[in-house]
Amino acid sequence: MTIEYSSTVWLAPFPPTLLKDKILCLWDRGDGLRCHDVLKGDALLLHLSSVHGCQGQDDTKLTCWWDGCAQHMKKRAIVAHIQDVHLGVTYPCRRCGITYGGKSSFELHLLGCPVLKK
Repeated sequence: MTIEYSSTVWLAPFPPTLLKDKILCLWDRGDGLRCHDVLKGDALLLHLSSVHGCQGQDDTKLTCWWDGCAQHMKKRAIVAHIQDVHLGVTYPCRRCGITYGGKSSFELHLLGCPVLKK
């Protein structure tokens, strides 16, 4: 299996669709440089809170500093934002094969997946 470098993720060997894929953190450290820690996608919340101080799953306002983004949102939305917008994480349905770009859309699909109704 070949691993190639991209500016936002480590790809192995397909687009960053799985949370187990390794990613390169591009959070701005405040000095104009990016973090560049390599972590598993499912460790993103822990990394953001422990290394970058993005603690809490509440409605406190937060600015996304991933690769110069600067979009404002609630703290509880930061991980989903980074996964959906910056990493392109997708959620494929193993039952019917449809792929969703956001976790909430995928979860809604699971409630009414046509394959389950057969």
